[in-house]
Amino acid sequence: MALQSSIRFKQAFGVPGSFFNSSPRRVAPYNVYTASTQAVNAVGSVAFGSTNASANDTVSIGGQTYTFKSSLTASTTANEVLIGSTVADSVANLMAAVNKETGGGTVYGSETVKNAWAVASIGTTNSTLTLIAITAGVQGNSIALSASVATATAFANGSDGVYAPAYVGYAFSVDPSSSNKAQAGNSNSGTFAGILVSPKQYANYNNLAPSMEVKDGMIGELCTFGELIVQSAHAVKPGYLGCFRNSDGKIGAAVASNAVPDGYTLIPHATYQYYDGEANGMAVLVLGD
Repeated sequence: MALQSSIRFKQAFGVPGSFFNSSPRRVAPYNVYTASTQAVNAVGSVAFGSTNASANDTVSIGGQTYTFKSSLTASTTANEVLIGSTVADSVANLMAAVNKETGGGTVYGSETVKNAWAVASIGTTNSTLTLIAITAGVQGNSIALSASVATATAFANGSDGVYAPAYVGYAFSVDPSSSNKAQAGNSNSGTFAGILVSPKQYANYNNLAPSMEVKDGMIGELCTFGELIVQSAHAVKPGYLGCFRNSDGKIGAAVASNAVPDGYTLIPHATYQYYDGEANGMAVLVLGD
């Protein structure tokens, strides 16, 4: 009877985040989160300065044009705005029209509809209308904005959210705002909290791995001491140092402390041991302090 003389190394390993052996280890529970970033609303403004509006001056937001008038009547048409006795009053009336606040039929046209593109607030000088895109994301930067009566500053700085999934076996950092929360990577500028470990061993038979994606708010154990199976983005050899990608916590490797890959941060007291490994292959990372 023929005996198996070799094993497939990658199949013999467990999945990332499992313990390599029964050696001492230290873990702590955290609420874990991905490295996702929220979309940001674009902001624009209309600055009146010291000059009050005059009759038929206009401000246009996303194609919705507001026209200043010296007086309003009961049958005032949509988007007409009453000129106030001061610049601040005129700006306040325009804000009310944009947001469709109290004053319909008295400080702005009774048929005016709430602006579909932005919400308005008054700046600290009372002569500037600050406009925030209703929908977050880069599309807010394209909202048309113009004014005949004031200086319009185009909508800008809107950005889309970025979802960076994290998995068991990734590195997490403590959220500075809460000692029991940790986020994948260190985009929140927190200190290293540990590598998310799996409480069980899973067979990686035929290179089929289970999905172990982090769901925001789940409770996970982060390891700072022990011998873990990880999947390194870089090739490893015993003695290489462990590191993690700042953007999402994916584990990597550094030949030395002065050769950390761009975009990665060293893991304190983390060294690869026992086996060589190919890039994106399994390896044993020893955590110890």
